Order: sequence, then C-alpha cells, then structure tokens
Amino acid sequence: MRKDCLEAYRRIFQSLEEQELLNMYIPEHRACIFLVFQKRVQESLNRCKEAWNFHQLGSEHNKSPMALFALSRQTALSRGYWTGDPGDAVEDAEDPLYGFDGEAPVPPPAEQQEDANGRAEEDPGLCGMGPDGERELEGVLNRLGDFDLDREDGNWGINVYLEAIQMLGV
Repeated sequence: MRKDCLEAYRRIFQSLEEQELLNMYIPEHRACIFLVFQKRVQESLNRCKEAWNFHQLGSEHNKSPMALFALSRQTALSRGYWTGDPGDAVEDAEDPLYGFDGEAPVPPPAEQQEDANGRAEEDPGLCGMGPDGERELEGVLNRLGDFDLDREDGNWGINVYLEAIQMLGV
C-alpha cells in the first residue's frame, strides 16, 4: 500500500526530470525537491498508514487491524497472559541514543562498506543528497529567505518547487 501512496510523487519527479525542470546533479534542485516534497510525502505516508490501520478486513469479520489488536489485547488481559508491561517509556524511546549499545562492535565506515557485488558503497548523506546535504539545505534556505516552501499550491507542490528554483536562478 505504501508503494501506491508514493506512486504519484514518483510520477511528479519523473515528469519534472523529463521536462528538464529537475536535475539531481544540481545541488539547488536536490535541496528544493527535499524541502518542498519531504513533508508532503511524509503526510501522504501517514494518511496511508491510517487508512491501512482502520480499513476493514473481510476475512476477519470486517474488523480493522486496530480493532483486531485491541481485541487480542483484551483477550490476553482476560486470560491472564498480558503482563501489563507497556514497554519502555515514550521519553526514553524518543532519546536519539535509544537502543544504542556503546559496547557493541562498530560497523566499518560507510566508504569502506561493500555492497552485495563487492563494490564499495559511498555514504549517500541526507536523503541521497551527498555528504554535504545539510550544508546544501542551509544554503538554499538562506537564499530563499521567508519563501513558504510548505504553501499549498493545488498542484501537489509542483508550483512551489518551480517558484523556488526560479528564485534561485537555476
């Protein structure tokens, strides 16, 4: 289902590339694509997740996955095999080092890792933007000033992207 949610964005990016309005070798284009579409894509994925969690399953007497979870939890409680332990506190799980074991072996640096074919993999950086991704984003944000990258344009963000690259002169 996630693939279906992202298909529209894949077509948008492909169309922009075909029209030569997006060139991923141009740092400003990469940054604008990320800045304009990252939040939109995430919101689309969140809507898909909600739709999936609450859709009815015909094979389960029209109950949703969330309803099935609640029923299984209730069954576990009534039969006495629910421990009552909800797991780790949310505050702990939100810690950036949550799950990090400082004594565990450290994998080799990304530039030394090899893919399945034995070729060295490079560090893709921020969302594939390269090792200077954060600097690219900061530079573009500074140049755009108070331009509203999240503005709804009625065109999936395409017009916002085009205006941003036009403002940058690329």
